[in-house]
Order: sequence, then C-alpha cells, then structure tokens
Amino acid sequence: MKWIGQHIWDFISRFRSDVYLEDISDAGEDTDKFLVAKSDGKVAYRSGADVLSDIGGASSASDVTGITVAADSGTASDTAGNLDLIMSGGEGIDTSATGATITITGEEATTSNKGVASFSSDNFAVTSGAVTIKSGGVDLTDEVTGTLPVTKGGTGATTFTSNAILSGDGGSAIAAEDTSISSGVISRSGTIELAGTTVTLDSAANVELEVGGATNYINTTGIFRGSNIGVIQDEKLPISPTQFLANSYRFHPQYSVATGGISMASAGVNAYTEVVIPNGYTATACTMYGTDVDNDGTIRCYSGSTVSGGTTGLATASTFSSGSVTHDFGANDVDGNGAITVVIEWNPGDTVDVLFGGFIGLTKTT
Repeated sequence: MKWIGQHIWDFISRFRSDVYLEDISDAGEDTDKFLVAKSDGKVAYRSGADVLSDIGGASSASDVTGITVAADSGTASDTAGNLDLIMSGGEGIDTSATGATITITGEEATTSNKGVASFSSDNFAVTSGAVTIKSGGVDLTDEVTGTLPVTKGGTGATTFTSNAILSGDGGSAIAAEDTSISSGVISRSGTIELAGTTVTLDSAANVELEVGGATNYINTTGIFRGSNIGVIQDEKLPISPTQFLANSYRFHPQYSVATGGISMASAGVNAYTEVVIPNGYTATACTMYGTDVDNDGTIRCYSGSTVSGGTTGLATASTFSSGSVTHDFGANDVDGNGAITVVIEWNPGDTVDVLFGGFIGLTKTT
C-alpha cells in the first residue's frame, strides 16, 4: 500500500515487525514527553518527570551532575555513569556490605593489633571520653609481679632487713646496709665512719664534730654535757680527800690508807680545795663525808674564779652530824661558765677528825 501526501488513520494499527521512523523532525522545544512501549506492545509516552522518577532521579534545576567523596587522604569522584565506592578497612577497623547497608566495625585490641579497648572499672573511671586512674586504682601488690627496677622508679629488691639503712648505686638494686636505725638510734656492728669534715648533731647546729688533721676535737657553740669526760658527771662533781691543801705551810693534810681519808695535825688549821664548775651546769650544794665523833667539824663553801681574785661566801658554815654534812648554797647557787669555781673549806674540830671526801651537787642549766 502506498500513500501520497498526508494520511490520517483513525483505526488501531498493529505492526508485526520492526517499525522505522525516517526523517523525524526536531521538536524545537522541550516537550517533556518520551515514547515508551508498554508491556502489551502499545506505544505511549511518559513525561520527563515520570522518567526521572522511574530511574530514581531528581526533577529540579539542581539535578546532581557529579559526585565527589572526600576522605582523610584523597578524594573519589565521578560525573557520569556509575560511581563505585570501595570502603576499605585498616588496622583495627573492618568493613562489610550487605545489600544497601555498609557496616564499619572496630576490631578488639590485642598486644599486636590496634583496636577498640575497654578500661577496667576497678582501676579506671571514664567520663565524657576522659579516662582517669581511680584513687587507689593501681595496687602494685595486684598489678605488678616480680621486682620493679630502679630505672623504672622501683627498688630492684623484694625484701629488706628490718630497720636497715638503704643505699643505692646508680641503676643497680637498692641494698640494705648492716647499719640500722630504730627509734632514733643508729646501730652498726663495727665502725661508723663519717667521711665529711663537719657533722651537725642537731637542727640548731649547737654541736659539731671536727674530724681530721689537727682538728680532732668536739666544738660546741651551745651547752655540752656528758658523763664520760673526766670528772664531770651528770648530777655531781666528785671530791677526793687528796685534793685538799692546808692554809698553813707547817701543817699539811695527812692521808691514811687505814682510814681512807685525811686528818689535820693541828686543830686550828683548815683544809681547802677548789673545783671549776663546768659550762652548762649550776652548783647547788656541797656534801662531805667523814668521822667526827663529837660533831665539832664544819664545812663552808665560797665562790671563786680562775681568772680573777677573791672569794665570796655562799652560806654560813654547816656542822657535821652522823658522819656527813650537806652545805646548801641557798639563793647563791653558782652558774658554771668554765672559769667560776666553788671553794670548799674544811674546819676540823680536832686532830682525830677524818675527811673521806664528797661531792658538789649539780643541775643542768636550762
């Protein structure tokens, strides 16, 4: 069949083979219509909006013309066709995809693999992402095994001798010496050697030990007391009978081994001794012992000095009674300074009286 010119066909036409349209004109405008074949073969049209909706596209002026995905390092982009994205994991991170779902999972951390770790609530506290060690959260008894070396802030040892003084040597383990200290007392079985030249014994620096060369002495700027430095004792200064001299060039004190004391050849001659009162002590009384049958002998004390002349009586004379006499200085106690003295005067009642000796009573100066 052949037609010449235009032909309008009012009937439904079916074509059993391919259909070719030749010399199709440009519409010259966006008609927003597209020919489509329906499932039954019928030719129809769909609007542009319908077609975009069919393929999941947008229908506005801001249609997507390209996709760019930025990462911490580099970008992935495409402006046409399909954009295939690869989600790569890394150390401590795993990725997986199922259908339209991509899952990113953190691996659990191990000693050889970075990953997600949790903190024991026994040791740590976590608040708003901040991790802190609890008070008492790290117990070395539970958390540390073996010995902590010196280079890591430990001692390098597990046990020490009770009360022992510890010594260190660089990065080596701390050692317990055979010197111990307990209740302020330092003990050592052997010699304690002080390598320094000056040792301060108290916080006020009152006493110093000078050691070495020509300075082997004890120097003090304060008060020094002791019970083993000559005749100085803590509470008394002993007086020997042989220390006494007579106030006569003819009649001297006579010492007897049989009696253990002295006697005078003349009842009118007195005997004297003089004792220096040490610095830091005060002399308060004098006590003497002897035999005085009729209790007619007396003791009297005076204060004197090794750097100046003269003496001053401390109290009136005291008389022997039952083999002894105590002469109290009363308000005239003698404060020692290393030069002031106490002079003891013995006035025997007769030539048969015997003086055994005695002592000067001391108190520590405060």
